[in-house]
Amino acid sequence: MRQNAEGRIPAFENKFTEGNEYADFFVDNNGYEIIRLQYRWKVNADPNLTVTWDVQFTPYDGGPLHHEIHQWVTQGASADPLAPYLIDPRYQRAGRNGYYDVILLQANLAVDGNRDGQMSFDDPFVRDADKTTSDKPYRFWLNDDQDNVRTVDPFYGTVLISEGETVPVSIADNTQHKIVTKRNLEDFARLWIDLSGATDALDWECRLG
Repeated sequence: MRQNAEGRIPAFENKFTEGNEYADFFVDNNGYEIIRLQYRWKVNADPNLTVTWDVQFTPYDGGPLHHEIHQWVTQGASADPLAPYLIDPRYQRAGRNGYYDVILLQANLAVDGNRDGQMSFDDPFVRDADKTTSDKPYRFWLNDDQDNVRTVDPFYGTVLISEGETVPVSIADNTQHKIVTKRNLEDFARLWIDLSGATDALDWECRLG
């Protein structure tokens, strides 16, 4: 049955559209289903851009998910010279029944670069306004000062913490791993991390902290 399917698969037309597609292969004594996939990446020219993606194989027999990580170091190019990429499930994974997904792995960082109180991953105007460069870096405090005043209760002997600043520093704020006073917040900066492009693709845990 596999051999009979060879000449029945239409040739690729090399026409690409943006969207979600997959490759699939299933064959048993009753028939077969074969879907091949060609794909390529469309990116903006950026000398620092590296495209990373995961070709996932999900077997129909309920076996474990398989990952195959690929990278394209663009070096400023907008078109990959190795594209288009091909997934022909008849010849991958020993022709095992299952389907393939191609998932872009991406992680985005956002800061309030112009300090206007606005940040966004989706709004290009906000994102461009906050863009950092080597000439316009995003600077923030190391939080190595002490934005609190510690005194000892003369009756109970407990340490009392109040708003204020201690100079010289006895216990730096960045060693406390928590917000001790409201004043401490003046040294904080917002950093947004979007890992949706990675966590949606991977089946292991991702922890921050």
